[in-house]
Amino acid sequence: MIHHVIQLKLTESITDPDRTRLLAGLQRLADVAGVESASVGWVVRGGDWDVAALVALADEDAYRAYLFDPAHLEVDRIVRPWVTAATVLDLSDEVDDGLGDRLVALAETRERELAPQLEAITTPQESGS
Repeated sequence: MIHHVIQLKLTESITDPDRTRLLAGLQRLADVAGVESASVGWVVRGGDWDVAALVALADEDAYRAYLFDPAHLEVDRIVRPWVTAATVLDLSDEVDDGLGDRLVALAETRERELAPQLEAITTPQESGS
């Protein structure tokens, strides 16, 4: 099992209604391919982050499916305009010395292959769009 933890710092200009839309957008991670479960919430303790998500994925194949599912890009469209900083932590319940490097390579490949779509995300969208 891979537990994918995402922590986000949000722009100071985000309003309460925008926060509600952003959280609803993050909750859509549960609908992305490969995801067994997803939890999202406001960070109340543990650093200078505003919101976090914990996504459970069965294995490396599920991680790949999660990264490249178009539904993940839709979540990005809702969330990314409000993000000023992000960090990712991946945990595994199996010992595999090369897994971290492979997951980083997958994430870098996603960022490279989807660069035009990701760079075009500048305007906040409704979570229902």
